This record gives sequence, C-alpha cells and structure tokens, in this order.
Amino acid sequence: MIPLPFSKRWHLLSALVALCCGFGFIPRAAAIVTFDFQYADAAGTGFNDPNHPEYKTALVSAGQVMGSYFAHTATITMTVTSSNNPNSATLATAGSALISTNGSAGFFRTVVQAKVISNGATDLNGSDPDGQVNVNLGGRFQFDPNATVGANQVDFRATIIHELTHAFGFISYLAQNPTTQPTLYSTFDSFLADSGGNPLINPNTYAFNPNETFTLTGGNNTLMTSPSTSGLYFNGSNARAGFSGKPVPIFSPNPYQSGSSGSHTDDNTQGTHGELMNAAAETSAMTGVTMTRVYSAPEAGIMKDLDYTLASSHASFFTGEIALQGGVYYLSFANGKIFGYYNYNATDPRFVYHYDLGFEYWFEANDGANGIYFYDFKSGHFFYTSPTFSFPYLYDFTLKAFLYYYPDPTNPQRYNTNGVRYFYNFSTGQNITQ
Repeated sequence: MIPLPFSKRWHLLSALVALCCGFGFIPRAAAIVTFDFQYADAAGTGFNDPNHPEYKTALVSAGQVMGSYFAHTATITMTVTSSNNPNSATLATAGSALISTNGSAGFFRTVVQAKVISNGATDLNGSDPDGQVNVNLGGRFQFDPNATVGANQVDFRATIIHELTHAFGFISYLAQNPTTQPTLYSTFDSFLADSGGNPLINPNTYAFNPNETFTLTGGNNTLMTSPSTSGLYFNGSNARAGFSGKPVPIFSPNPYQSGSSGSHTDDNTQGTHGELMNAAAETSAMTGVTMTRVYSAPEAGIMKDLDYTLASSHASFFTGEIALQGGVYYLSFANGKIFGYYNYNATDPRFVYHYDLGFEYWFEANDGANGIYFYDFKSGHFFYTSPTFSFPYLYDFTLKAFLYYYPDPTNPQRYNTNGVRYFYNFSTGQNITQ
C-alpha cells in the first residue's frame, strides 16, 4: 500500500476537524509533541537553500510523525544545522544537554526528555533551544517518505526519528575507560546491566563498578542468533516485557565504538537486529535499505522505562482485535457486530486495508465511546463509527447522512457483494453504492 503524503494527511485531519465540529462530533484535543526547528545554516545554504525546499519539508514531517508516537503535549525547540560530506559514514546527529538538577552526581534527564515528560512544564535550560540536530546532506538521502529507497539512498525519515530519539534520552554517558567515567549519567544509564541483571553503576553512590568493564566490549561482533552473555544489557521492566521477559541486548562490540557503543539496541543479535535504534541506522551502512520508522517492542519498552507514555499504535476502536497469520487482523464487537478483516500498514499503522471497505486512514475520535473517523479513499469521504454506534452503521460527513453498510448475504463475515459496496442512506431512504 502506498501511504498518503504526510502533508496531505494533515490537510485531511484539518478538514475532518472542521466537519466534526459542524456536525456535532467534536474530538477532544489529542496529546502531541511538536517540534520548532530553528535553522542556523547560512543564508542560501543547507536547510536554507531555496533550491531544496524538500530538506525542510522532510524534516518537519519526520518530526510530526515522531511527535505522534507520544501521549504527551510539549513543543520542543531544536537548532538545525547541516554539513555536506558524501565521504562521511555519519548521516546525522542529534542531542540534548544533560543537566544536573541537584548540582551533584546522579542519573538525569536530557532537557528534551524533562520537557516532554512534564508536558512542557519543566524547561531545564530556560529560553535556550532544547536540543540540536545536524544532518549530513551529502548522505544521499531519499527525502520523500512515500518513495522507494534506491540502491544508493538512505531513508531520511527513519534517520531523523532515530536521531531525535537520542535527544529524548535514548543515550548512554558511559565512557570506555572506567577510570574516566562521568559523574552525571543519563536515566538510560541507570538501567544498564550485565547479562545477570547486575547494574553497571551503583544507584546510591553513582560509582561505576570496574568489575563490569568487560560488558562495554563484550557484545556480539557479528550477527548471532543469541545475545552475548558478556555484553551490555538494558534491564528495565518494560523493556524486558517487550523482549520475552529478558534484558534487552545493547550494542557493545569489540573494539569499543565511541558514540555508538552503549547507546543503541544491538545490531548483532537476531532478536534486536534491524530495529530503528540499531547503531547502523545512523550510518551509510543503511544505503539501499528501507528502514523501519517505528519502535520495536523492546525499544518501546525502553522509552516507557525512561518515563514516557507512548500513544497507542492501534486506535481504541480496535480493542479486542485478533491477530491472525500474515499480518491479518479480525475484529468483532461485544454486541456481536462484525468489523471484519484488515491489515495495518507497516510504516504507518493509521493506514489500514479493510478487506471489504478498502483503504482507510483513521483518527481517534476521543469521544469516550472508542469512536473512530475513517478517511475512505474509495469515496473520498470521511466516516464516523464506533463499537456501540455501531458499525456497520456509519455517518458520512460528505453526504451528511447516516448509512448502513450491507453485509454480504452469502457470507456473514464479509460485506461486499460481488465486489460492490452497498449502503442504505437513511436521509434519502435509498440504497447506494460507493
């Protein structure tokens, strides 16, 4: 399925909100993290090059997508700069300062992390930007998120979401040499442990245990089925829940890789290989690869352990869905009504392909009834429905009418009859097709 460009999705959302208000369906404001990107490149260069508006467009849309992953409300200010070095293996970097809130040693949140978790109430550095992003525009990026990543290209959106996640606190401050360990650690560091769950840093004295030095370079060096028993792990309860109850292996190869070791899920373990927060995801090693743009289960667990509340990737409307084989889901409601069979899009779960309705893009109605709004690509109309309204009854905002979606009389699990969608229009008293 080819996703709708993000700019058009937001246009559709704006139109939907206007329609909802006009007809009495008023969704509550959704929590969302937004980015205020402040471009610091010289005039006419980098992100300020008027000949390349796609640079800013792609960055803004990547920020919008990432912001939708969190059930928080905050505006994050990021200074944006660029370089242009086709020979560099580094695609981009992003970060946010770690600031001690007690003037001494301990585990601390980044400025961005503190601001998001507090829903904008805590700004540790005042009016200064919350973080910074630098992008190597010589990295042969595919800037269009809906286009195929070519053999010599890198997925820009995935790269930016990866880097912004580091600014959100998915980062270790551990040093390679235990005698030069810092006194300020990230909250991420508080969960780092060996394979037995023993923490690397004493939670009371904040002293690094020199007996755990082997973990910093004890991970797998090549892709293996199982994680190394001598490597580094993230031992948070939510992370373990997303990794079959086990600590999550962290990238810790030998030799130590400054800037990568300790701050990524392990590229070299089968269970975490190919994830958004792998070390390779920020290097040119990902050329020609369609990278994932969403957190894996263990990565989502890590973000929860860092005190984030994540937005659900599936709307509350789909509560009770049953996962079948091949990515197919089936949903029926408590009242016996059937929604049917559908798939989620792998890169944007708001896109679903319903085996009868066709392609739909959903928005939470936030109406207390698990209601949902669908943009229906076949008709170009917006629908509202809910488990109690209930589907197969729909409200069509374009027709300004309530509809009933007829089931297939020969197959009670399906709706279309001979491939045609039949509806009863309560306003006109007529049967229609859409």
